[in-house]
Amino acid sequence: NGGVTWGRIDCTHPASINCIFFPDSLKGFTCGTNGEISRTTDGGNNWVLQNTGVNAGTFTSIKFVNNTGFSTYQNTNGICAVFKSEDDGSNWVNVYSDTLAYFNSLEYKDQHITVTGSMGRIVKSTDNGISWTSNKQNIINGFSYIKFINEMTGIACGWGYTCNRMYKTTTGGENWIIYGSDTNVNNVYSIEFADLNTGYKVGGYSNLFSRIYKTTNGGMNWIQKSFQ
Repeated sequence: NGGVTWGRIDCTHPASINCIFFPDSLKGFTCGTNGEISRTTDGGNNWVLQNTGVNAGTFTSIKFVNNTGFSTYQNTNGICAVFKSEDDGSNWVNVYSDTLAYFNSLEYKDQHITVTGSMGRIVKSTDNGISWTSNKQNIINGFSYIKFINEMTGIACGWGYTCNRMYKTTTGGENWIIYGSDTNVNNVYSIEFADLNTGYKVGGYSNLFSRIYKTTNGGMNWIQKSFQ
C-alpha cells in the first residue's frame, strides 16, 4: 500500500543485511555479512541464497540492470572488491579488487558503474565491468552513499567527519565538488532522486536523531520533513 503499513518477514539466513534492491515488484536482492547475497522472486516473501563464491566478508551494496548485477565487497584482510553476476544473481565472480579503500556504495546505469568508498577513492567502468579505472578525489575520508540522477549527474554524501556534507558531479563521477548546504544529521544512509530536482535523503544517529530531508532544487538546499 505504498509504504503506509509494514509487516515483518522472517529470514532464516544469519547474515546482517546491508542493502536491498528491487528492480521490479517481484524480484529483489539483499546483500550483507557472511558473504551472502539472497534473491526473491515473489515480492520478498521467500529468499534464496545465491552462489557468491565466498563464505566470509561483507557485501555492502547491490544494483541490477536487467539480468546483470554488481555488488561491492570487503573483508577483514583489507581486500575490497566488485562482484558481478550475469545470470540474474545466481552466480557471482570478482571482477575488480583493491586494497586502497573500503567500498561503501555503487551506482549502475546502462553500462556505467561507479563505486565509491573511503579515502576519496572512485572506481569506474564504462563497459559493463570489463575494464576499470580508479582515481582519488581530494575529499576528506570519502563517500558513504552515491546516487546518479542520469549518466553524468550524481549526488553523494560524505563519510566519517564529513558525514553531513553533500557532493555533486556533472562529469559522470570524474570530478566532485561540495554542493549545497550542510544539514543537522549525523550520518546519511541513503539518497534517492525522482528527477533532476526532487530528492530525499535519510540519516541520523540512533532512533533519537533520525532525519528525513527533501530537496526541490537538485540538492542545493534541503528541508527537514516531519514524521507522522
